[in-house]
Amino acid sequence: MLNCSTPSTSSQPNTDMGEAASYTSRSERQIKIRKPVLEIPTFSGNFREFNSFWIVFDSLIHSDEELSEVDKFLFLRQALKGKAAVALSCIPVVGDGYQTAVSILKKHFDRSASMADIIVNEIERLRRASDTPRSCRETFDTRETEREVPFDVSEILNAIDRDTVL
Repeated sequence: MLNCSTPSTSSQPNTDMGEAASYTSRSERQIKIRKPVLEIPTFSGNFREFNSFWIVFDSLIHSDEELSEVDKFLFLRQALKGKAAVALSCIPVVGDGYQTAVSILKKHFDRSASMADIIVNEIERLRRASDTPRSCRETFDTRETEREVPFDVSEILNAIDRDTVL
């Protein structure tokens, strides 16, 4: 007599040892996957790039409670170039130097409050598009190529007071 078994269509897992081992090895493989190493971006002093820089730096270094203030300051110094590096060059790495450096950096380069005004002014200077799709596309493309950093409309609307938007 021929013994034939059909595959189970039940939604419950088969408790066969081979299949259990398969689940275990899949779990072990998932644990062994390595995340890519994230690089700390550099910041040269262009205030348009500060927010992008600070978001990443804050996430990777500033908010890391395992790092000492000295380590954070060393990472910060390593990430700064040009005007930004010069602004912090006289601050000692010891004591509360890191907090002082962050304050100075934000005071000099964090212009997020005025970015909405800058972007609105840039938009107002654009040549007005006519009502054709091609003209609208050309105006949009001109806007994108003239900007160093693309903007997110929701960020602009959040920065502008509610009465202005309405």
